[in-house]
Amino acid sequence: MNPPAPRVHRRTAGASALLVTPLSTEQDIFALRRHAKTIASAVGLDDRDQVRLATAVSELGRDLLRPSAMTAMFSLQRKPAALRTLLHWRTTAPPAASR
Repeated sequence: MNPPAPRVHRRTAGASALLVTPLSTEQDIFALRRHAKTIASAVGLDDRDQVRLATAVSELGRDLLRPSAMTAMFSLQRKPAALRTLLHWRTTAPPAASR
């Protein structure tokens, strides 16, 4: 079975949402890394910052995915200019640190 396709949104709470994607498997985390790098490139980050963002998001996703599925959202805030990444758990509480 193929994972659900990421959704692209236009506006979310004062920011333009670029991508919303569900995360429930390790393969979703690999896709998240690719999405993060692509989005970082599209907003003009240099190569090193693209890799830093992709690595940070995928590591967080991998560490936090274990207890429950979640959704990742990338959005572009206009004032002040910022690229925002939000990881949202489908349960009422975020997972506890496993370390």
